[in-house]
Amino acid sequence: MANSVVGVFSAGVEKRQEIAGALGKKGSADDITVYNTSFGGKLVTTVEPTLYPKKLEAMLFSAYLSDYCVVAADALAPELGEIIVSLDLLGKEKGCLLGMLDWDMLTKGTVLEKYERADSKKEAVEKALAFEPAKREGSTVAVIDHSFDVKGVGQVALGFVMQGTIRIHDSFRAWPSENSLEIRSIQMQDEDQQAAYSSDRFGMSFKGMKTGELDRGMVLAREAVAAKEFQADFRASKFCKRPVEDGESLHFACGLQMVPGKVSCQSPVPAGTAGKVKIALDGEIAITAGGPILACRLNEKGLRVVGKISV
Repeated sequence: MANSVVGVFSAGVEKRQEIAGALGKKGSADDITVYNTSFGGKLVTTVEPTLYPKKLEAMLFSAYLSDYCVVAADALAPELGEIIVSLDLLGKEKGCLLGMLDWDMLTKGTVLEKYERADSKKEAVEKALAFEPAKREGSTVAVIDHSFDVKGVGQVALGFVMQGTIRIHDSFRAWPSENSLEIRSIQMQDEDQQAAYSSDRFGMSFKGMKTGELDRGMVLAREAVAAKEFQADFRASKFCKRPVEDGESLHFACGLQMVPGKVSCQSPVPAGTAGKVKIALDGEIAITAGGPILACRLNEKGLRVVGKISV
């Protein structure tokens, strides 16, 4: 049985928390709230972007982590459009749509047009719990979302395996830093494990780094790139309200990282078109093979996600 991560998305926090609460028991909570349960012999982790829409990154980070997305709406809202655009740009192909809206019209031309339909919260929950993702093999990629010290245990971190496997005694570089750590122990939902696989939410004790050095968004991997300036292909969303301009300041979301920077391009990139750009970030980010990077205008009214970058 493959474990899974379910993301719950809606314009309103109460609607999201109602659905997430039906999917599991509430765990860690900050800008994203995590819920945990076991179902049919597998572990299901639910992520809910609690501070969205105030914090766009809460929604983007939740979307990045999700194997299966529940999108709920009872009425049209700008946030709903932003959610649909973001899930489409991230290529989130599995999920269900809940609510009495014209979903065919709203999701046409996006990956969401193939989502299942749910007529009730109960049905949406059943579909989400039943979903089993394919294992993502290959070079290990895990992302960290919390690190702290525990008396009697030592240095501890929480995270998600995005690809491959982590095992006790494995060593990984914590990108984009140059530091490395060794895994001493692994737990999932308070039970000791020898390993964690793709889609697993894990806790681990480690050595070789201090918790203050292991920040949220860092990537545990043997193969990655720490980048501050790079050339890239940029595709503007067809819903982007105005072209991306040379010298424009944007924020760039990659995994659980959000970093400000500037884009350089020979000519503006209008909605629905692509172009070559150069990105200069204020700080380094960790980039893994195939990892999507979204460009955002955090102060924009309406749609804040403007496009996708491929390195």
